[in-house]
Amino acid sequence: MGNASAREWAVSKTDEEVDEEMRGSTFVMIDKSGSGDVNGIDEDRVAAGRDGVGGGDADSDGLDGGGEGSGGGDDDGVCVNNNGGIDERGEDGEDGGVSGDVDYRGTPGDNTRCLVADGLNSEAGDGNGAAVYAATNNGGVHHDGGGVAEGGDRLLAMSTAQFSSLFDEDGRLVDESLFRKLIFKGGLEAVVRREAWKFLFGMYPCSSTARERSALREEQRVKYRVLKYRWQQLLPGNVHLRPDGMDERLVAVVAAQQAAERQAQAHTPSPALLASEQTQKQQLTFLDIQAQVFADRQPFHLEELQKAIRIIDKDVPRTNRDLAYFQKEGLSNLLVLRDVLITFAAFHPDVSYAQGMNDLLSRFLEVFDSEVDAYWCFCAFMSHISYSFTGDGMLHKIKVVEDLLKTLDRELFDHLMDEELGGLNFCHRWLLLGFQREFPHDEAVRLFEILSSHHLELTSLEADRVRHQTRISGMQNQEGLVRPELPSVNADYTYELFVCACILLENRPALMACDDMMSIVEFSNRLAGSGSVAT
Repeated sequence: MGNASAREWAVSKTDEEVDEEMRGSTFVMIDKSGSGDVNGIDEDRVAAGRDGVGGGDADSDGLDGGGEGSGGGDDDGVCVNNNGGIDERGEDGEDGGVSGDVDYRGTPGDNTRCLVADGLNSEAGDGNGAAVYAATNNGGVHHDGGGVAEGGDRLLAMSTAQFSSLFDEDGRLVDESLFRKLIFKGGLEAVVRREAWKFLFGMYPCSSTARERSALREEQRVKYRVLKYRWQQLLPGNVHLRPDGMDERLVAVVAAQQAAERQAQAHTPSPALLASEQTQKQQLTFLDIQAQVFADRQPFHLEELQKAIRIIDKDVPRTNRDLAYFQKEGLSNLLVLRDVLITFAAFHPDVSYAQGMNDLLSRFLEVFDSEVDAYWCFCAFMSHISYSFTGDGMLHKIKVVEDLLKTLDRELFDHLMDEELGGLNFCHRWLLLGFQREFPHDEAVRLFEILSSHHLELTSLEADRVRHQTRISGMQNQEGLVRPELPSVNADYTYELFVCACILLENRPALMACDDMMSIVEFSNRLAGSGSVAT
């Protein structure tokens, strides 16, 4: 196929050639050009082939689900099959992996189907290839390629040594694209998360030096203390959680916290300690002044905050009580969680607090085990996903999943859209919490960071490279006389939505058996903790 793109390859084939090749695996190539008859999703061309021949060649920057022969793209193609989940092709011609018990490469009859996010243009007109996603009848999420672990096709999570190698001598993370790519491929080892998440979620700029981050860390510490102190001074009656009297353990933890605070206030420090504290105060005076000015400038709505605190106080006591981090001595971490949520709600009145934020924040608090770091990283994370906590934002996501499912499995789509079943609203929790409850805890954390890498999405560096190559190819086709203008891309088709579609397809038999809302609720409850992320 030479250097033809996935789209060019499909268009170059005659209908007879396509029909002949469809006897093997089937790759469904979707043009998101806006001109289709399914809400802008148009089946532009069906291309097929054996052994991974399904659009694009082995050096098409991963824009095909297969590549030719046994090789993957030079970068990352994403493909699926009925038994495998979402797979990522190997790098530099490495052999494609195995999804579940079905050969990834497209053996006849495995009905592999690959969605090509080809343009994803919200306006009419041809789009240009930007990324490949796929959906499958198995909800496992698989990644395959370089760094294969011994004994199988699982990728190793990023180690401390790998993470350290991404920095230059001044402490700058020099290749953010590679950093996100490695996370997408295998996640992170637990010991790496505490530092890596600060870059992954935008708490630290990748271009910052180690010295700059040290100064920023101190500034964030002082700022958080001042912000927290401000709402506590304005609402002294809400400083402490008032747990349900039936929750004896949490009541005891709150009482111990109050006793410790009283003891600290009554304690008279030694002269030596006072002198040391005075030196520290002089060093922090400027930061304190800056933090105070910052806090005073933040909008603050007292009545709205009090409403938010009432909801927070109902949600916090039941947050992940099954996790060791919030059990026994860890119960005090629930009080830290509460303080962070209230501080966030107080100084982000446009977002405030909504149910589900407690579960999301619990991930950050568990990873960092630091109130300050959890707050600032959570703020950075929420700046990107806060729209999902609005009614319109989540309805839009569900609508996109509906469009995907309609294209992939019309029969299942029609069944779920029956008014007796209520559509795909049961997917709301999956998308809001990043599948936190649908997978075992450790795997859910890994999937969360994989989704948050945004490696193969249409706003990524990988997508920009492909659009650039497409533009060059267009100029070559016009003998350099015309510089084609690429349409703006629609970035609504995020990776998490394809994972959602995968879970639906994997559980097709169970969903087809549902005949009312109650059976859908029972299905959703049975699904909790049963997913699997192949690493």
